[in-house]
Amino acid sequence: MIKENSGIRKTDVINRRMFIIGAAKIIIFTGIIARLFSLQVNENKKYLTLSDKNRIREWKLPPTRGDIVDYFGNVIAGNLKVYQLHIIPEQVENFNYLISRLKTLLTLSDKKIDKIVKLKNKLKPWESIIVSENLSWSEFVKVNNYFSGIPPPKLNKPQLSKIQAFLL
Repeated sequence: MIKENSGIRKTDVINRRMFIIGAAKIIIFTGIIARLFSLQVNENKKYLTLSDKNRIREWKLPPTRGDIVDYFGNVIAGNLKVYQLHIIPEQVENFNYLISRLKTLLTLSDKKIDKIVKLKNKLKPWESIIVSENLSWSEFVKVNNYFSGIPPPKLNKPQLSKIQAFLL
């Protein structure tokens, strides 16, 4: 503590302390600003590559397929190969001929043919029409042999796709 008779004024001591604390604040603040500048400007490339490597990468993995069985070993859900026949009307030059040929190959009913024609008129030309949703292996072979041996004009093979996993 400062005594009254020492000859040093109390305000001079407070001013000196305030100057020292203020100077320390300015030095620390200047050091922080210099470090931020160093990180942002000088070492920009280093931290940019580190941040790129640190991003999350999503990989879509197909699920593993297999039979789902209950406690007693009974199959609840299993795998079965199912084939579908799709036709894209835009790629078919003579749609009526193709439908009549498919009618004889797959023994389609007149009701099913009418449904396909109505669907063709309703959909846009580039949208696919599902002719048969569940082809057997013998029907698949018939269609595949017909379109591989005698390709109809402007028709790529009907899209035969496999659908796996069904519920029993």
